[in-house]
Order: sequence, then structure tokens, then C-alpha cells
Amino acid sequence: MKAEDILVPLIQKASDGIDAAVSFSQQQIPEVIHQLLLWKFSTSLFWCVVSTIVTSVSIALFINLAKGYTPDSGDEAFLWMFVIVIFIFGTVLVCSFDWLQIWIAPKLYLIEYAATLAKR
Repeated sequence: MKAEDILVPLIQKASDGIDAAVSFSQQQIPEVIHQLLLWKFSTSLFWCVVSTIVTSVSIALFINLAKGYTPDSGDEAFLWMFVIVIFIFGTVLVCSFDWLQIWIAPKLYLIEYAATLAKR
């Protein structure tokens, strides 16, 4: 038996396997991208809703505390803590609008997402 008789079928099987893998990848890429966009959309929207709720509750509590505040009561540090909490969650709210970008411009989001992955 010659080495050529053994190598030709092995190379052909390897080539067929690579072709099948490429074909499978090409078929699956749209589904993978769809699942990625759905996941990123869902998590971003979830955190946006959570930060909106927390910010709203913080504002309501701050307003209730501020109504009973007098300079002599000594609650100034407590009121400032709420101001800081409202500011932090308001910032998170503003910074978590990926869901909106995915909804309006998914291709742009994918380009930016790929760019952030390339930078890593």
C-alpha cells in the first residue's frame, strides 16, 4: 500500500469536514447574531427599568424627607446621601440605553460591539 493511497482519502475527508464546518457556521451566524442582540437588548432594558424604579423611589423618599427637614434637625447628611443616590442612579439610567440603539439601529450597535471586542 502506498502512502499516496492513504493520504488522498484522509485529505479528502479533512477537506469535506472543513467544508461542512464552514457551511454550518454560515447557517448559524444569523441565529447567533439574533440571539446576541436579543440578550443585549433584554439585559439593557432590564437595568434601565430597574434604575428608573430606584431613581423614582429615591426621589420620592428625598421629597418626603425634605418636607420634614429643618436646619436644626441634623438630618442634613441623610438628605445629602439621597441626593448622591439619586445622582448615581440617574447617571446609570442615562448610560444604559443600549436597548434603544439595538431597537433603532441594530447594525450600528453590532459594529460598535465588534469594535469594543476588537479593542480587548
